[in-house]
Amino acid sequence: MEIKLEPGDIIIDVVTKETGLLVKQYNIFEHTNSPIYPPLPAWEIIWSGKNVKGHGVQAFTEEGLINMIRAGALTLVKNN
Repeated sequence: MEIKLEPGDIIIDVVTKETGLLVKQYNIFEHTNSPIYPPLPAWEIIWSGKNVKGHGVQAFTEEGLINMIRAGALTLVKNN
């Protein structure tokens, strides 16, 4: 099953029940033009829940998020 993440999608941590809103996708290596760093897509996520500390904004690589969704650690709720 192909998983396509988009801004506005929500992820839910199945253990803590905290929710995260996917805000924007960006390239972690956008600051460099070096060919040794291929594009690496990541997502800015705003988290909400009782255990969220600080401002609640975190970044995860897209591949990491997709792997956690496939493994069942996160539930994806599409924004459509």
